[in-house]
Amino acid sequence: MHTNRVKREPKATDVLGGTEAALLRESPHARLRLACACIALAGWLACGSPELTQVPPFLRGDWTTDAPRYQGRTLQIRANEVVFRGPQGVVDRYSIQAVEPQSDEGAQRFKLRYRDLEGNVDWIQLQFDPQVNALRLGSRADRWTR
Repeated sequence: MHTNRVKREPKATDVLGGTEAALLRESPHARLRLACACIALAGWLACGSPELTQVPPFLRGDWTTDAPRYQGRTLQIRANEVVFRGPQGVVDRYSIQAVEPQSDEGAQRFKLRYRDLEGNVDWIQLQFDPQVNALRLGSRADRWTR
């Protein structure tokens, strides 16, 4: 005796274990909730921190200040490094690991995480005022210009 059986596609409840299968059978909206949760998690992971790997072009360049404590010094900001040049040609060079934009009223703030030659990780905060094309380091009042 030969019977024609129609093959059916396996359902999620056939593949899943006891608890998962029971949840999907009991709740008709369980798949929809699960899909929404997966989409929300993917969005959160993708949009978590607006961290950059390079300094924005408008911050790059050679910066100087009239402040007496920094007389003869230059701050050079490149795409992937920050260089401090001293009056006698001494150079401190730091490799940028990440750039974190931070919101502020008026000025644009950035936190630069960098690694020095010894491998130590530290950070510096920059405040850029596009109105006057000036830069401030942290909360200091000294203005750096190009």
